[in-house]
Amino acid sequence: ITNSGMQLWLSDLQEQFSFPVNNSLSSASLGTIIINYPKQTSGGYILCDSNSVSANVAVSLSGLHPNTIVATPATQETIQNAGVPMFIDVRGKDTEWLWQNYADDFSKSILVYQEPSKTMVALSDYTVFSGGIMFNDSTTSSVSQSIASAAQKNAAIVGWGTSEHGLVSWASENSLMVNAADWANDLSYLSNLPAHGTFFPLMQQQLVQTPLDSCNVHTVCFVMSDGDNIQWILNSLAVDSDWWASPDRGSVPITWTMSPALVDLAPSVLSYFYRNASNNEQTGGSDYFIAAPSGTGYVYPDDYADISGFAELTNQYMAATDMTILNVIADDAPDSSDSTPFTQQSNIDGIFWYLYSNYAGLNGQISWSSNGKPIIGARYMLWDGYETPSSLAAKLNSATKSCSSSAGYSLVVVHVWDQTVSDVVETVSLLDSYVKVVQANQFVQSIRENIGNS
Repeated sequence: ITNSGMQLWLSDLQEQFSFPVNNSLSSASLGTIIINYPKQTSGGYILCDSNSVSANVAVSLSGLHPNTIVATPATQETIQNAGVPMFIDVRGKDTEWLWQNYADDFSKSILVYQEPSKTMVALSDYTVFSGGIMFNDSTTSSVSQSIASAAQKNAAIVGWGTSEHGLVSWASENSLMVNAADWANDLSYLSNLPAHGTFFPLMQQQLVQTPLDSCNVHTVCFVMSDGDNIQWILNSLAVDSDWWASPDRGSVPITWTMSPALVDLAPSVLSYFYRNASNNEQTGGSDYFIAAPSGTGYVYPDDYADISGFAELTNQYMAATDMTILNVIADDAPDSSDSTPFTQQSNIDGIFWYLYSNYAGLNGQISWSSNGKPIIGARYMLWDGYETPSSLAAKLNSATKSCSSSAGYSLVVVHVWDQTVSDVVETVSLLDSYVKVVQANQFVQSIRENIGNS
């Protein structure tokens, strides 16, 4: 247990689902742990240098060779003294060597993209479990391209890089999706829990809708950003008072983006959020969840090679997580080739479409699919350098009041890295009575019913 977020997930499993926990070795030395698990170390150790590419090589090989463990010069003596022999020394080896010798053996559905400085603290367990290759070479390198080309369509890259746009663009061009998880711990355990019959079906709460007694209103939806970030969800979202643990949560309607991939990666975590969502009939405050960018993983639809396959996969995952609205980040405004594969899906009622360069770059524009589903651009961003609670409230109070015009609706992005639940509540407190804050599902429903494809 490395932080309060991970402690929460363990406590929830114990308290809500009676999962057994054995803490007998929680404070034990490395040597004691090895002695207690002779079978799991019987394959020997793989020696590498920490914080180097050889660490990624060692972890990758451990996933291919059962009952091997990874050692560094700092732990080698302890491991040897516990009776574990060396399997192979990979110091000085790199991804080129690894791929040349073991390319056919790695998973083609999971790739792990991880900086070597993080290898020993995050994602190593999931790499071993998944049998995927862990690498961090430049996306322009020949070995990275070989790895991408060998992967199956719509495979997942778990991890992160130094350039968000660079990694996601490269992944999209190769029909790969990104699950940001570079600081994620214990995914091997969380993804292997007996979910069926325990956490399923995953169902959102039936929320009380905001009364809209007149069409002469301006309708607003606040959407928290970055729900595609698996490591943030696991480590701090639920326990930080800026976000889910805020005492102000439940005061106003807030829509949260959340990765549908959690149904595989951490179903108990997604279940926790659904079970503990606010639904306050007195204040009208509530929590609602939509699919984070850009579905089952972070991609740019306008760059994605197999967009139809990805849309079908996203539809399946949204059905499994009881989500009906998709949040997309793209390089360009939507056109039919990018959006139609999504709007054709039965579980997608509407899309919130952001531009990477400026999430509110579409200025509230609403376009329509041929089957009557809206693709809605953000109008404002509650974000340092763009809007503050007071400046945003002033703009919303002076906005068009009409439920039958696209100008009568404002989709607001809340940038979680510099804005909080309390900032949303402050903004709402400054709004006039004819500005109505609603959840994403009501927002989409009102647009469909009152504007339609006109």
